[in-house]
Amino acid sequence: MTSWVSCGRADRVRSIWPKALACLACLGTADAAMTQDFHYFGPEAETVFVEGLETDARSRAAEALSEAEYYSAFAVGPRGGEGLYTGAHDPARARDYALAACGADCRIIAYRQPLHRSDVDGNVRLNVDMARGLAAQWPFKGAEFYARGGATAWGYGHSTGKLSQGRASRRALAECEARLAKEERPRGVEPRPCEAFRLSDIHDQRPKPTLYPAAFMVDLAELVDAGTPVLTRREVDAGFWKPEFLKDQPKELFGARAASPDGASATMGSGGWPGSGEVIALQLCGLDRRFGDAPCVVTDVMEPATKPARGFLAVYPSILEAHRSWQGGEGAGAFAIGPLGDWGSSHGFAALEEARQKAADWCLYHTRRNSEFRVIRRSFLEPDLSCRVVDERIR
Repeated sequence: MTSWVSCGRADRVRSIWPKALACLACLGTADAAMTQDFHYFGPEAETVFVEGLETDARSRAAEALSEAEYYSAFAVGPRGGEGLYTGAHDPARARDYALAACGADCRIIAYRQPLHRSDVDGNVRLNVDMARGLAAQWPFKGAEFYARGGATAWGYGHSTGKLSQGRASRRALAECEARLAKEERPRGVEPRPCEAFRLSDIHDQRPKPTLYPAAFMVDLAELVDAGTPVLTRREVDAGFWKPEFLKDQPKELFGARAASPDGASATMGSGGWPGSGEVIALQLCGLDRRFGDAPCVVTDVMEPATKPARGFLAVYPSILEAHRSWQGGEGAGAFAIGPLGDWGSSHGFAALEEARQKAADWCLYHTRRNSEFRVIRRSFLEPDLSCRVVDERIR
């Protein structure tokens, strides 16, 4: 830059200033964003009523909020008016929008709030929709930005270096503003503008889940050797494929890949039975979508070279060997396979129901130990990991 000035190239000097100012603006945007801790309470919610509420009004509020996600509010007026707003960022915004929808002289008589809430004043609360948005993001080493505005709008952006923090902040704001433009709100309400926060940490305020006894389903099948699986490419619309879509492919039996034309994708390396890997890949790809992206579709599946007959389940030799070993046991027993291809077994029980439960417990233990869903953000939307009891005995 100095050499350009000394050579008198004023035109080149002038061309540099807009870029330099833009870089300073990027840094300024990042520095201006407040650093905040985020808190998530889980999806469970409860309806909280004001004191002294009459029976009829309580019933109306309970019905209106019974299926609502937090934060929500229900207002009533002296002449029978009602106002309901659901899924807001916090109780104050739900209250303001519900009152505006109801009209003059209305009052709030009930809220929908997180069941496991705690006092986190001064920090950002994640409602269920916001948590779903963060669930798609792996923890990054660079700075992360989150924006919110109105009552429900939000956006996300991350950077991998200091010079791109402004860009990440602007991306979060742009996504928030796009959602804000489509936000449904009562007539006459002026929405709060989007504001960016720099994400410091996420505090998972949910109680630790009770994993055991594990959930399971009984769907008996005859196990057969899958042989060498083959990659099957599903039919997709013309123009869908991009070079980056070919990089990550499922590696093992019933593994699947889902993607959208806009670049969202997810790959499950393996599955336990037909369709299990596809369901999880689609769910994770959906989390990876940006606001306004096209929906995800399954693009690739690892399938047996020869499709087994009905009532038979193709598995790898390692599972067949474990199954044969289990068959030599005594007493009531069960053999279960997980949705990602892990397994668990039991034997020596007096009752079949006990045997099923223990097999499911071991199956879930191995599934969780080997799965990718242990990251805190992914656990916001952990897929159903119920195991499938494929064989059982009483003797």
